[in-house]
Amino acid sequence: MLNFAGLATNYGIKSRTRGLGRVMVFLVLVAFSWRARAQENRDAPMEDKLLAIMNQARANANMPPLTADKRLNEAAAMHATEFAQNGRMADQFEGEPSLLERLRLAQAPCASAGEIMLTARDLDHVPEELVRNDTIKQVLLNPKFSMAGFAAIQSGSQLFIVANLARPFQSLTIDEVETLIADAVQRLRTDNKLVPFKVIPMRQLRGLTCEMAKKDSLKVQPVNPYVGYIGTPSQHVRNFVFTTFDPGTLPANVHAAGDDPRINSMSVGACFGSSPTYPAGTYWIYLMFYRK
Repeated sequence: MLNFAGLATNYGIKSRTRGLGRVMVFLVLVAFSWRARAQENRDAPMEDKLLAIMNQARANANMPPLTADKRLNEAAAMHATEFAQNGRMADQFEGEPSLLERLRLAQAPCASAGEIMLTARDLDHVPEELVRNDTIKQVLLNPKFSMAGFAAIQSGSQLFIVANLARPFQSLTIDEVETLIADAVQRLRTDNKLVPFKVIPMRQLRGLTCEMAKKDSLKVQPVNPYVGYIGTPSQHVRNFVFTTFDPGTLPANVHAAGDDPRINSMSVGACFGSSPTYPAGTYWIYLMFYRK
């Protein structure tokens, strides 16, 4: 008999930004130890078999196959190690990084992610059981997930399996990316017990970010939101431009400005573009806080 648990989280919406500097220092300190432990328990042939099993289940549901991602394999291996040691299912064990942190430690940021955990005596019994659990089906058959990584550890007579499925940021629309950034800012306001910003659309910011990508430069004339043209901003305007592979995480210099009670509005523009500095592409962001 197989035991199942499926755990999914859209961490792009839930990720925290308060105290990010301290969190990142912590992640740097633990990254090497967690990743080293994960590498010790990797079983590449079994990872390939698990991908084939999951893709067959998706094919049976008329869904496109998942693409293997070694970074997700690494994130799954981190959790599988703890899973096998504890002998029970949990989305996060004591002292272990969260799913969001495991993905970032593996350098696999993504817009949303789901996790499947199961135990089995061997891989032969997995296919017939995969779709019997509703929680697992919600993760495995999520049409937004297109990448996957797997880990399996044999401990005694049990095989402990973890699967990480993810939606890459590149699959998001620019509207979704801009919403993701705005939500991260709003969480800052909530954490500091401030009234949330009014989010005011300003399409010209999107155009400016695409220009930055084309020029491969963050140098741009600041926008004055009060008169609707590019020029010198007033003292109540805060302009930020940056690039990011993870729109759910804000640069440290944004935090202090987001805490300013004198400003009450925000606008954001985003563009995904490649450049000589970022040949594989990155997000170019223009974020503005002001009083309206």
